[in-house]
Amino acid sequence: MAWTGTAVIEPGRLVYAGALGAAHAHTHAAVQIAVAVDGVLRFSDGGDGTAQGTAAVIPPASPTHSTRARPGA
Repeated sequence: MAWTGTAVIEPGRLVYAGALGAAHAHTHAAVQIAVAVDGVLRFSDGGDGTAQGTAAVIPPASPTHSTRARPGA
């Protein structure tokens, strides 16, 4: 699935709204807030740990993680 949506970039923030594609392992310098309007978000910690739900808050400098969205799940 491809990323399709819009992004707003301003000093101190980036806001993306739209369909998520897969995001391979990465970290953030800032807090990440993810909300699924339709479907489920699935997060992996780079090891065997996974979590899924309709919303998540990932603190800055958290261990490497990856994200996938499952529309309509």
